[in-house]
Amino acid sequence: YDVKYALASRFDLNETHSYIWYDYESNKTLGINPQSVIRCINSLNKDNDKIRSTMIPSLLKVIADNKGVYNNFGTFEIGRVVKQMRDDNLADETKSLGLLLYRKTASEESVLFEVKEIIDYIFEYVLKMNLTLELSTNTNDYCHPKNYYKVFANDVEVGNLFEITP
Repeated sequence: YDVKYALASRFDLNETHSYIWYDYESNKTLGINPQSVIRCINSLNKDNDKIRSTMIPSLLKVIADNKGVYNNFGTFEIGRVVKQMRDDNLADETKSLGLLLYRKTASEESVLFEVKEIIDYIFEYVLKMNLTLELSTNTNDYCHPKNYYKVFANDVEVGNLFEITP
């Protein structure tokens, strides 16, 4: 609750909620093909049968749906993802935080600093953890090849910070 409150009140971000499965049509329109480790056998829509391992496609859809209406906005989601299967062959479902900022005219550098300020505050003041960033590389087609950082809290890798490819 403290994380949601800080993101909404201090940083003026809007909360969004999305489904735990990938939206095939949205991802196709956005030109991305996210990976999944689990499929639903009895999904209501045969194309939406992959359970998400990241919230990034859902957040990218928020940008696509709103960038023509707003010049600047930010949103976040706290939701579930499945990154791996457990040893007992059940889904290892974890709660994750995804957030995005869209700035139509701001520089890439200023937006990255703004996001860093947000996650610094969340980790250091709300969660009481030390935050460090490490420049890295990523092969996802939606991640910028140079502006990609691994995020560490108390020396444990907890996520990543990156710019979306143009």
